[in-house]
Amino acid sequence: MIHALSPNLERNKQLIQNLFGHSDDIQYEYFQINTVYAEPKLIMSVMVSGLADKDQIHPSVITPLLQHTFVLTTSMIDEAQNHIAIKNTTRFHSIEPCLSMLLQGGVALFFDGEEECLVIIAPALPERSIEEPGFEMSVRGSHEGFVESIGTNMALIRKRIKDPRLRFHPYEFGSITHTKLVIAYIEGLTAPEILHYVKQKLQEIQLDSITSSGEIEQIVEDNPLSIFATIGNTEKPDRAAALLTEGRIIIIVDGDPTTLYGPHLFVESFQGVEDYSSRPYYVTLLRILRFLSLPVSVLTPGLYISATNFHKEMIPTALIPSFQGFNEKAPFPVSFEIFIMLIGFELVREAGIRLPKTVGSAVSIVGALILGQVSVDAGLMTPPAIIVVATSIISGFLLTSIADVVSILRLIYLVSASIFGLFGVIMVTLVTFTHMVSLTSFGVSFMAPLAPLYFSDWKDTIIRMPIRFFSKRPHSIPVQQQTRIKELPKRKGHP
Repeated sequence: MIHALSPNLERNKQLIQNLFGHSDDIQYEYFQINTVYAEPKLIMSVMVSGLADKDQIHPSVITPLLQHTFVLTTSMIDEAQNHIAIKNTTRFHSIEPCLSMLLQGGVALFFDGEEECLVIIAPALPERSIEEPGFEMSVRGSHEGFVESIGTNMALIRKRIKDPRLRFHPYEFGSITHTKLVIAYIEGLTAPEILHYVKQKLQEIQLDSITSSGEIEQIVEDNPLSIFATIGNTEKPDRAAALLTEGRIIIIVDGDPTTLYGPHLFVESFQGVEDYSSRPYYVTLLRILRFLSLPVSVLTPGLYISATNFHKEMIPTALIPSFQGFNEKAPFPVSFEIFIMLIGFELVREAGIRLPKTVGSAVSIVGALILGQVSVDAGLMTPPAIIVVATSIISGFLLTSIADVVSILRLIYLVSASIFGLFGVIMVTLVTFTHMVSLTSFGVSFMAPLAPLYFSDWKDTIIRMPIRFFSKRPHSIPVQQQTRIKELPKRKGHP
């Protein structure tokens, strides 16, 4: 229901109080302005404390109105608009859109005898300073990170892509929170089918509250029940800009510094923040280590259990006596021993994350050392089991972007190996690969360029070739403009 404004100030105040209630953060102020041929008139200003900038409103809006003598040859609002310093103003005849602007940092002026109000946008929203993200730190390259303000985040991207084709398409979700969301893309580069797919997904959302990008991610992804995230995320504006130039779509949620992007490919989980700022040879070495760390981290506990419980022929002959001696002295079965240590690590890691930084790192290091050493000395755990778990955990540190997936898969392999041995490990591997190949991200295959095979894109997967080889954009992501590099300086000694 739309409530029309009244020429009576007190009735308008009553309308606001009926909708807002007698909330303490809604501030009302009355001012008296001078007129030439009539008695002074009253103006009522309404603002939300903390959202509107008082230091800007009083000298730029209120003071000029108090110093001016109104002639009233036109409406009071017309004359007021000509004398206030802030020109970002809007006029409304109903209360609902007026209050919506108040919640965005505006101040509403109600004039005695006028059936409309004037809203001046002068926000003073608290904002965190731009700093480097804690989980995407880089040695070489930009150290800027996104913040909670959607306007600042759009500016950080616009600063890096000075192309008029860059588009920011706005949305608003939540009948209670009215959360702003923006999708960013480059018109003429992003594939229309991907853009249409994302817009259709967003238009189907109807809920009363959205508070974080994680909620949007779980709503719009193609396979919400999968343990694999098919939508990527980043807090780095430079990375977001690079993704846009590849034809991706960026989703920015107001109040959250983490931006989403898609299509997202599985191989990107093994790519670092500064892979393209460093020389290709060392980057290739790091990528190979990251790819190898995945099977080591996920399979090591399961293979150890399979070898000790079911397939002792897998153990080297020289190690069989020592393994046998340790297992005979162990008070618990090998499977239970490994399970307890993995759960203990997850507890220590979670405690290190949730505690204050000054305490969290100490808890993570000291807790693991004390628990491991004391467990061996007390005869509760065996040294081979601790080595296996430590190898698995340390390998997982290279895969921070998919740490949750690695932890879940590690436990799944542990259970299957404990029941079925090596056969269980193989079956879980086949099921996992089949599931991964079936996943899509905004309609694009999640496992590209491995499945389906785009051999031309392999120059930027496990290895990273020099920039000269990236003349074309990846075929894994549909784009309208495939050519990226038109010409480069000739190499010395080459025609």
